[in-house]
Amino acid sequence: MRRLGLILACLCALALGTCPATAQEVDVAKLTAALSGDEAAQAADSLARLGPRAKPAVPALIKALDGKSDDASWRAARALGAVGKDASPAVSALVAHLSDLDAAMRTQCVAALGKIGAADDKTVAAISKSVVDEEPHVRRAAIQALQRMKTDPKVLIPILLQVVHDAQPQVAMPAMAALSDMGEAAVPALVEALDNKGSRHWSAVVLAEIGPKAAAAAPALAKLVKDEEPEVRMQALIALGQIGPPAKSAVPEMVDALADSEPAVRYGAAFALGKLRAQEAADALGKLTKSDDATLKLIAVWAVARIHPDDPVAIRNAMEAITAAIRSEDPQLSRTAARALAEIDGSSASLTPAIKAALDEMDPTVIEHIMEALADVGGEAVPVLTAALDDEKARGAAVRALGRIGPPAKAAAPGLTAILADKDDQLVSDAALALAAIGPDAAKAVPALSGLLAKPDAGCRYAAALALGRIGAASKSAVPALQKQIGKEPMLSIASVWAIKRIDPANRSLAPAAVPVLNKLVTAKDEILRVQAAGALGDLGPEARDAVPALKKLLDDPNEEVRRTAADSLSKIQGTAPPAPTKGAPTKGVPAKTPPAKGR
Repeated sequence: MRRLGLILACLCALALGTCPATAQEVDVAKLTAALSGDEAAQAADSLARLGPRAKPAVPALIKALDGKSDDASWRAARALGAVGKDASPAVSALVAHLSDLDAAMRTQCVAALGKIGAADDKTVAAISKSVVDEEPHVRRAAIQALQRMKTDPKVLIPILLQVVHDAQPQVAMPAMAALSDMGEAAVPALVEALDNKGSRHWSAVVLAEIGPKAAAAAPALAKLVKDEEPEVRMQALIALGQIGPPAKSAVPEMVDALADSEPAVRYGAAFALGKLRAQEAADALGKLTKSDDATLKLIAVWAVARIHPDDPVAIRNAMEAITAAIRSEDPQLSRTAARALAEIDGSSASLTPAIKAALDEMDPTVIEHIMEALADVGGEAVPVLTAALDDEKARGAAVRALGRIGPPAKAAAPGLTAILADKDDQLVSDAALALAAIGPDAAKAVPALSGLLAKPDAGCRYAAALALGRIGAASKSAVPALQKQIGKEPMLSIASVWAIKRIDPANRSLAPAAVPVLNKLVTAKDEILRVQAAGALGDLGPEARDAVPALKKLLDDPNEEVRRTAADSLSKIQGTAPPAPTKGAPTKGVPAKTPPAKGR
C-alpha cells in the first residue's frame, strides 16, 4: 500500500509538472514567510492542509499565535494541531492561550493540544479546566482532546470531578458525560474518589450513569448511605439501585434509609429497593404506601409492585397511584409517575383505561413532558409508548419519544409504519424520523417510506429520505425514487444524495446527477445549506472532482463551520490528509435534521 501511495503521489506531481519533495519545501517556506504578513490567515490555512508536512513552520506558527489578527491566530493554532505530535514545542504557548478572550482561539488551542498528544499532568489539568468553559464549542473540544490523549483515568478523573464540583450544573454536564463515557474503565478511579469529601457526590452520580458495569463500586457506595451529607446519601442509594443485583448486599442499609430524616434520601432508598426487587424490604415499603408524602407514596407503591410482579392487588394499587400522580399539577410528580409506569410488570402490554382517561384530561404540554420522561427510561418504556400510539391525544408525543429512544424502540416499528398513512403531515414526518432513529431494524417500513417520496409535503419527503438512508441497504428499491428528488427542495436534494450513498455506495449514476445540484447549493445564502452541500460533496469522494473550485472558494467563507466542512470535503475528494476540525463541526455524514420549511 505504501508503494502504491508513493506511485500515485509521483503521478500527481508529474501531472503538475513538479517534484513532490521540492514543491513541499517551497510551499512550506513561502507559507512560513507569509505568516508574518497580511495573508497570515490564508497561509495558516494552507499549512493546516499540509498536516505533518508543515513541521518546519512550527516556530513561525507559534509566533503567529500572538499575531495582531484573531482570525490568523486561531488558524495558526489549528495548523499546529494538524502538524500533530511534531508540534510539541508549541504546547506551552497553546496552554497559555486557553484563557484567551476569543472563543475560536480557545477552541483551536485545546483541540490542537489533543492532537499533539501532550499528556503531562500540567497540560491535562489545563485542558480539564476548559471542559467547563462558557462556550459550548470549547467544552466539546476539551472533552475530545482528553479522550484522544487517552489520559490515565487515575489522573483524569480526579481533575474532572473537581472541575464538575466547582462549576455550575449546566456547564458541568459535558464533564459528567465524559466521565460516564469511560464506562467500566473509570470505576476504580471513581471508587477512590468516593473517599474524597469534595468529589464523592459527583462520583456517585457518574457511577449511577455507568450502572451495572459499576458493580465493583457497590461496597463503597453502601458505606455512603450513612454519609453526613443528605445529597451524598441520596445519590449513593440511586447508584446502588442502578447497579442492580450486585448491590444486593447493601439492602439492610437501604431499608434503614427508609427512615432517614431527609425526604430525598427516603425517595432514593425506596427507588433502590424497588430496582433490586428486594423481598426483605416489602413490609417496610408497604407501610410507606400510606405516606402523606405523595412522592414517597408513589415510589413505595411502585417498589412493592416490582417486588410482587405476580400480585394483582399490588399491580392494581400501583396503577391507581400512578394514574393519580400522572394527573398531578406538580410536573415533577407527573414525570416520576410516567417513568414508574414503564417499570411496572404487567402494565407495559397496553395503557390501562385509567391511564388513557388521565391522558385525555391533560394539557398537550403535560402529555409531552410525560412522554419525554418515558423516553428517558429507554427500551423498557417502548411497550407503553407503543400502546400510546393508539391514543389520539398522546400519539404525537409518543412518536417523538420513540424517536428519542432510537434502535431499542424497534418493537414500535410496525406501529410507526402504520402512522405513515395518516393525513397529518407533521405526524407522518415525525413517524418517519422515528423510524430513521430506529435504523436497519425498521426495514419493513421501506415500501411505506418510499411512498412518502411522492407526497406534496417537502417535510415528509425529507424525513422519508433520511429514514431510508438510515435503514441502509434494505432500502435499495427506493433508490430510483430518491434520485428523482435531487434538484427539487435544497435540503431534500442533500438528504437524498446522502441516503443513496448509504444505501448503494457503488451507485455510478449518483455523482453525475448530484454534483451540479450541490455545486449550486454551496453558494446558497443559508450557511446550513452551504455546510450540508459541502459535506455531501465530500461524501461522494473523487467522483465530485468537478466541485473542487467551488469548495476552494468556501475556504474563505465567513462561517467557520462552512470552512471546516469544505476543507474536509476537499481532502476526501483529492485524497489529501484532512485538516484539523474547527469548532461546531456538523455530525459526520448526516444531513441536518431540520426538515425544510416549505410545505409545513
